[in-house]
Amino acid sequence: MRATAIFVLFLLCTGGVSSCTHSTGPNNECDTCGHSTQRADTITVIPAFGQVAVDSITLFKIVPKNFTLPQRYMVKWLFDSIARTVQSKDTISYSFATAGVHTINATLLDSAGGVLAKAGATQVDTVIKALPAPDTTSHNFTWQEFTNVGSESNMTGCWVFGPNCIYANNGWMHRWNGSLWETLNLYSPDPNIGKNINGALSGWTIFGFDTTDYWLTNGSIIYHYTGNGIAQTYRVYYLSHHALHSAWGSSSHDMFFVGDTGTILHFDGTNWTRMSTPTTKDLGSIWGTSDNDIWSVGYNPQTGEAEVLHYDGSSWKEDVLASSGTAKNWGINNVFACDSAGHHIVAALGWTVWRRTDQGNWRSDSGKVPNDIGGRIFMASIAGNASNDIFCAGDYGLIVHWNGANWKRYDQYLTASIPANGANALSIKGNTVCAVGVKNGTSWVLIGQRQ
Repeated sequence: MRATAIFVLFLLCTGGVSSCTHSTGPNNECDTCGHSTQRADTITVIPAFGQVAVDSITLFKIVPKNFTLPQRYMVKWLFDSIARTVQSKDTISYSFATAGVHTINATLLDSAGGVLAKAGATQVDTVIKALPAPDTTSHNFTWQEFTNVGSESNMTGCWVFGPNCIYANNGWMHRWNGSLWETLNLYSPDPNIGKNINGALSGWTIFGFDTTDYWLTNGSIIYHYTGNGIAQTYRVYYLSHHALHSAWGSSSHDMFFVGDTGTILHFDGTNWTRMSTPTTKDLGSIWGTSDNDIWSVGYNPQTGEAEVLHYDGSSWKEDVLASSGTAKNWGINNVFACDSAGHHIVAALGWTVWRRTDQGNWRSDSGKVPNDIGGRIFMASIAGNASNDIFCAGDYGLIVHWNGANWKRYDQYLTASIPANGANALSIKGNTVCAVGVKNGTSWVLIGQRQ
């Protein structure tokens, strides 16, 4: 924010201080005695577009009694090292780089540069901060579409590690290396599962840190890939007899997993804990910005009644979006959160997208998200880099992008006429985005690169 201050200067010629009892002229100048006079000039804060100013600042200047008329038109006021020659009742604009408390120093100089008077004051800038004009990211992506990857009939998870390193899975784990897809071999040392887990990953979702440190979540079995083809197995039946669906963490020593009937598990690198939650609704997605700012969403599959939970580092609490407003019975399916450019954003979606910025109120993007093509399309996944760079994907190959100002739909892969067609998962990193799912009964992968 940049606020502009307007300095209105009434230059004086004669007068007295507080001891003066004589009459004064129109500018509060003493007409008869030889004392100096003191008066106030007001600096009004003129805010930038879209902001509201609510205060001003006062400077006091003392003009010597020998301040004669010829000098009056040759003086300078020095504002924080910015010299300006002023006339009577002249106006000076001064800009502050930020909101906050500002001390302004002014010095009155004569024509020879001598100091006639000094003044100073502190401005408490209570300009109401408005959101800045939106920073935008480019909608310009080029796309590559792949079907029948690995002869799979579907894809349920994906993760972008880089533009030439993208993982996608159904039964098997597959990697895009920038020119072709290759199938990876994964093994588990758990004797109850069997060493080879290839072909058994359908339904698993991916959350990753790098290619030797990523998690696979589904049911009551969790895999942690640690390199060399080994996926460590965690069987958490003793904590939850309900299916787990999604994972998020700040590191592999601070992981959270969510699932049906309000289940949330935490892993600290050694121990597993089932966390207390205020819901029995199914939770399908989790995302956070830190270990004291985590969001999870889901819904009751019978009623469609939504659930939105927030973790503040000490406990999970139900958010107002779950209990009031139009979102209550809309079936929220996925969530994304981030801190970027000084702004915190949370986005949750199902039939529409709800966004919440800087701890403000939720807003619905219903009617803004272009997911209505003769009927609203359900969106199954959301991912982003920042508050102005978010993708959503859903049924019929729907892909839409938020750039900070508006939503764009990429129509070249939107095919409502194909019944078995839609995205199950979405991932983005930098200028690379990947959506995976099913199209015409076979696996479908869409990779976009920003230009």
